[in-house]
Amino acid sequence: GQLDKSFVIAICSEGHFRADTRDEYEALFGDTVWLVDKQTSSATLGPRKRNGFFTSMKDGKPQWGHVSAVLIYRFKWTSTNHVHQSHIYHNPCSNLRLGPDSFPGMPQAIFDDAGELQWVDGIPE
Repeated sequence: GQLDKSFVIAICSEGHFRADTRDEYEALFGDTVWLVDKQTSSATLGPRKRNGFFTSMKDGKPQWGHVSAVLIYRFKWTSTNHVHQSHIYHNPCSNLRLGPDSFPGMPQAIFDDAGELQWVDGIPE
């Protein structure tokens, strides 16, 4: 429901068909669109579809603008032990934004002033 406070949705990304960051990015920010020139058959990236969790619209407003961020948790086995990994995607369409200082030391996807995705405090595997 609607809250008047910043909040984060946490997702455990485990299972036989684990998602990677490309899958996460498309789910949150929308599907990739390719523009193909019919004469040359060359393809370039176009703007993303607005069908991602963060980018979908309802009545002209971001449908999930009350969500501040999404945290992805992964449990990973290594050759000698296991590790717990987490990273954050900040919602650029949120009206209740959190800053990267809210999650110090955790890899975080944020958008800079030019609208480009930047990772701070590391990059997830």
